Amino acid sequence: ISYSRIWAEAQGALADLLEDEIPPTSLRPQKDRFQAFHTLATFYLRYLHIFRRLEEVYDQIVHPQKRQVVRQVLEGVMGRLVELKNEMVELEFSEFHYLDDLLQDLKMTPEDLDVPIPRYFIRERMKALKERERMLAHILDKKGSLNQEPVTVNPLLVMSVERAVQLLQVSERARQGRLRAHFMKEIWREERRIRQGEDVFVFFLLYCRDATGKFPDFPSAEDGGSASIFSQKSPEEVAAELAAKQQEKEKKKSKGKKDKNASKERKEKKKDKKGKSKGKGGKSDIEVRSCSDG
Repeated sequence: ISYSRIWAEAQGALADLLEDEIPPTSLRPQKDRFQAFHTLATFYLRYLHIFRRLEEVYDQIVHPQKRQVVRQVLEGVMGRLVELKNEMVELEFSEFHYLDDLLQDLKMTPEDLDVPIPRYFIRERMKALKERERMLAHILDKKGSLNQEPVTVNPLLVMSVERAVQLLQVSERARQGRLRAHFMKEIWREERRIRQGEDVFVFFLLYCRDATGKFPDFPSAEDGGSASIFSQKSPEEVAAELAAKQQEKEKKKSKGKKDKNASKERKEKKKDKKGKSKGKGGKSDIEVRSCSDG
């Protein structure tokens, strides 16, 4: 890269910009707020582009006479950038501006909006910055030595590395034990749930056997097997339904016993009535026979 060529291009761009910014004939003041901001923003972007190129030239160029000239031009461009930025803020009442359309018109990228800090700011003030750091460190050390009080350490509170490792190991074992207990509790709950389902299924089989005298026919594997029996209802619902049926069956049995007892009582009453009627009939025959003999 020829920095002399960059310096010449920056000089030409700056001369063109000054001609546009300061025309030979005075122009009328712009009343349109948007147009005024557009003009200021255009100048700001062009100055910013020139500033970035001049800063690069000043950082890399070696010729001492050229460095002095570039330094003066660079500081002048930086001052003009600050002035334009203040005018833009006063015009829009905002420190942030949307310059997308101008970037596209000037064929610039959003990265070109970054304002770099000139590298010579830090390089030329390095000695002053180091001297300031040294002074601050000296003041802090002196003030710290005056205010510092002797610190007494309780030997009982001092912990060795072996003791710290031992405590960490105990804590980790306790954590793993809690996790293991929680895991085993979950397994026990799952097994209890499965066992309860099996008990309900066995109760269902026994109920069907008692009711019909044989075990029920199970659905085929294609239809889902025995699990399809409880597909529409939960095991708790099936158990409640079976218990209700069992109670109804017991009620029917007790009612049947009562009916049998009542029928037996009726039969016994009928037999008693027949016996009495036969006894009366025999007595009348004896009387008739006795009358005929006489």
